Amino acid sequence: MIKNMTIEDIRNDSLKILTRTVLELRLRSMTEDDLVSLSLILAEDLQEDFKNLDMIDISKAFRRGVRKTDEFLLGPKVWYKWIKQYRDLLWDAQYQVRTQGADPKKVPYYKPKQKLIQ
Repeated sequence: MIKNMTIEDIRNDSLKILTRTVLELRLRSMTEDDLVSLSLILAEDLQEDFKNLDMIDISKAFRRGVRKTDEFLLGPKVWYKWIKQYRDLLWDAQYQVRTQGADPKKVPYYKPKQKLIQ
C-alpha cells in the first residue's frame, strides 16, 4: 500500500507512471522538468488521498484512463478522475464478494486481502 511506502519510492514510481502516460498520450510538448514537477504533485496526491491503494492500482488506473479517455491532457484533475474510477471498480468488486457472496474468481478487479507474514 502507498501508506507503507517512502515518499522517495512514491515519487520514483509516479515519475515512471507519468513518463509512460506522456508517451502513450503523445504529449510532445511536455518537458522533462514538467514531468518531474508533475510527479512530485502526483506523489503528494497519492500519499494524501489514495494511500490505501497499491502503486500497481495507480499504474492500472493510468493505463485504463489513457485507453478509455477523450481527454488528452495530463494533470491532477485528469488523474483524480482516472484513479477514482479505478478505485470504484475495486470497491465494487469487494462489495460483490463480501456482501453479495459472489465467487471471487469470477469478479473482475477483485483483490483478496494480502496476508501478513508472521
